Amino acid sequence: MDLSVAIPRREVLRYLGYPRSKGPSERVLQRLEALEKLAAELVRGRGAFAFANRSDAEAVGMPNPSERVAFGVCTIGPALEQEEARLSDAGDPLGALILDAFGSAAAEEAAEMLHARVCAAVQNENLKAARRVSPGYGKWNVVRQADLLANLPTGEVGIRLTEASMMIPRKSVSFAVVLEPPGRATTRGRCAVCDLADCRYRREEAAASRAVEETNGHE
Repeated sequence: MDLSVAIPRREVLRYLGYPRSKGPSERVLQRLEALEKLAAELVRGRGAFAFANRSDAEAVGMPNPSERVAFGVCTIGPALEQEEARLSDAGDPLGALILDAFGSAAAEEAAEMLHARVCAAVQNENLKAARRVSPGYGKWNVVRQADLLANLPTGEVGIRLTEASMMIPRKSVSFAVVLEPPGRATTRGRCAVCDLADCRYRREEAAASRAVEETNGHE
């Protein structure tokens, strides 16, 4: 599936190493602004997900799976990385560094969008997607990357795997998520990027928020 990825500038700055309390120099900011439109044009978000059971998850090395899980993979495509390499070869290390940060932010945003699609797909089953976990982090050995991707249509998405278990394009994300009842699952920023018009969880959270406001208003 296609993923229409917007790249938050704040996330780009974070990948460049700037905390919220400190912005970039005028030189860096000007270069970032000059590359922002180009980066957006070069990003081509694609992704796919599939559902699996506990035994499937254990077979790919997923830590602490639930009875039902989802596997996912996404990428922003190769164009941005190719332009980054061109700038580096042309003697523009700052431009290459900034494009790399745009790519990292875009890949993370694509993963959040795909994660939101998983959440939307299971809402009618009273399930919600918990936090993403990926091979190479925590107890999940990166060598199990191939096992995970064997469950997904990587060819359709445009991803291949190296012998060292690294994905190409480099700005790609693979993950698995536990699917649990809403009260147990924890979320990150998926609701902010979810494009589902009528989500029961968003309605419930909005109703709870209104109830709190009304209660506070009567105190």
